[in-house]
Amino acid sequence: MSGVEVLFALLQPSNIVFLVLLAGLLVAFRRRRSGLALLTVGVVLYGVVGFLPVGQLLLRPLETRFPFKGIVEPPDGIIVLGGFIAPLPPYAHNQVNLNDAAERLVAAASLAHRFPDVPVIVTDGGGTRRNRSGAEQAAALLRQMGVPQSQLVLETRSLSTWDNARFSYDVVQPKPGERYVLVTSAWHMPRSVATFHHAGWPELVPWPVDYVEDDRPLWRSLQFSAARGLRQMDEAVREYVALAYYRLTGRIDTWLPGPGA
Repeated sequence: MSGVEVLFALLQPSNIVFLVLLAGLLVAFRRRRSGLALLTVGVVLYGVVGFLPVGQLLLRPLETRFPFKGIVEPPDGIIVLGGFIAPLPPYAHNQVNLNDAAERLVAAASLAHRFPDVPVIVTDGGGTRRNRSGAEQAAALLRQMGVPQSQLVLETRSLSTWDNARFSYDVVQPKPGERYVLVTSAWHMPRSVATFHHAGWPELVPWPVDYVEDDRPLWRSLQFSAARGLRQMDEAVREYVALAYYRLTGRIDTWLPGPGA
């Protein structure tokens, strides 16, 4: 995990709400009125972010930038971005553990069966001497789902979307005029497509999955789980921060990439 990711992990919105509540509790021991004011702010933030569709409102522009269009002709490759392996030791409880982004893996398996002669490039690092990389763990699951080893191409070094793009480029060496399906979460697609283009990849067919926003009017999307609302808020803010960081460091060319960007 990079320093930027560590910093955000500490300062993500759900943690800030907790810190405001904690500060209010501590201040209340010495200055009751100020402490109660902070506690009130914390409770309001918790309610607004947790139960109102604030996270969905922020995710909607990201998830609608690259609408799903499908594909008819076989592509030259299928790229699936990692991030769906849960941060637990491989085969804890005798299985590979997945998180909420597991739809990426399912979509990759479906595409692999649909186009059996097309290579599936799985890009995900994070391995150590004791633990296998995310790509290796994903490959084990894909084999269990009927995808042959001969169809799999693994990139095992990447720790970020930027790494996914350049390291998998080095492995695949795509040629001009080729076309690759890119599988990742819908909210992650704008940054992914822009980063892969910047790294030199030719035509990409976005294959967004793992949608959070469901196109209902926001007033009908009230949360009944504060944990879910806080998680969506964290996810949205993290992606906007990542977009800004990638733009400022020259890894993408626009603040909110879209088709043709």
